[in-house]
Amino acid sequence: MTAAHSRRPTNFGEYLLPAATDMPPIAILHSETASPLNPLGVKGAGEGGTIAAIGAIIGGVGERARTARDQDQRGADQPGADC
Repeated sequence: MTAAHSRRPTNFGEYLLPAATDMPPIAILHSETASPLNPLGVKGAGEGGTIAAIGAIIGGVGERARTARDQDQRGADQPGADC
């Protein structure tokens, strides 16, 4: 190995992980522009987070319906019918 080359790590334990002090400063800029697609100029307000809720609700209703149907098929006089 020449002086111009540094020693290569032979395993993952020898790799140095970057720390927060190794990062350059980052400037965060916000740019607000009105939407030309509606009279208020507003854009989406995070509706994507509510898309999965309907699936969870439908799944819960379906699970409850299956549980009720199973309880009806067992009969009220059988053990475990009240759970």
